[in-house]
Amino acid sequence: MHEQKESNVVLLPKTIEYYQFELTKYLETEKYSEAKALLRFLLRCQGQDEQTREEWSMLVLWLEQQFPGSSPSSASTPTDDLQTDDERDGDDDDDDGELESEAELHEELMKQKQASNPESVKRLLDRLEHGSDASFEKKWLALEQLVHLDHKDINARLKKQLQQYEHPILQYKLLQTLKLRKARGEVAFRRYGEEVQVRISDVPVELADFPESLIHILEKVKEVCEIYHPSLAYFAEQIWKEYVTSIFGTSFYRDLLEEASAKRNVWACALHVIALQSMDETQTAPEEIAPMYGIKEADAEAWVRSYEWMKECMRAMYRIQP
Repeated sequence: MHEQKESNVVLLPKTIEYYQFELTKYLETEKYSEAKALLRFLLRCQGQDEQTREEWSMLVLWLEQQFPGSSPSSASTPTDDLQTDDERDGDDDDDDGELESEAELHEELMKQKQASNPESVKRLLDRLEHGSDASFEKKWLALEQLVHLDHKDINARLKKQLQQYEHPILQYKLLQTLKLRKARGEVAFRRYGEEVQVRISDVPVELADFPESLIHILEKVKEVCEIYHPSLAYFAEQIWKEYVTSIFGTSFYRDLLEEASAKRNVWACALHVIALQSMDETQTAPEEIAPMYGIKEADAEAWVRSYEWMKECMRAMYRIQP
């Protein structure tokens, strides 16, 4: 069933560029299951040139040969959200076991690296604290590794470093790292010009850990995308994830929570338009999307405000240097 749906999906150039970035991130962080699942999805779509298709085919074949234990069923694909509950239920137990074993293996490998190189923790912390030349991806990878390493100074130095970072996505990755390391207490830092205070135990690790009202907004977008823009659903999910994580703890986040249930379609429409505009350089007019969500004249002011809030936060996020 999924192959037929995906074979009708045409990837736009900006979508391909985005998926290439996601693929690179998976490979750099050794998430081979996710990389293979994404590659299989992309190979069932249309719109890529022959050279790109050949590169993807060769890469997925190489991953299968090098990492046969990383089953594709242990990672979600961009169309997994289109499955029915019955289809998903049958796979849950196996998926949990495979994901758990892969996470345990990764943790064990990190501990072995630390044992063989006692300076590894210092090197990673130095990259975060003094690595002005370190790229966003290298800092991200350092945080991924610090989750699994054991040293008495890591949590304290991460909390201190949080006050130095300005980029909201990197801030949130650091919060997630503290949460996964089972750090306790509250942390204070500046975000979008506000002084923010967050309890570490309240930090969502995955998108699914956010309040249901925020998940329902994304589900509405996916429902509409399935009909009108099939290739947009995964892209919209990544944008929504970036948005809610980047505003977490701010007044923007509190305002969103207050109105998310009552104005679900308003926020869903804003997300759809921003995702489409991010992919489409012709800048699709919002008036073309509003009817898909039943946005009426009475909702116009709320819709414009939601759209502008989201757009301004995204612009600010991309202006800030990691």
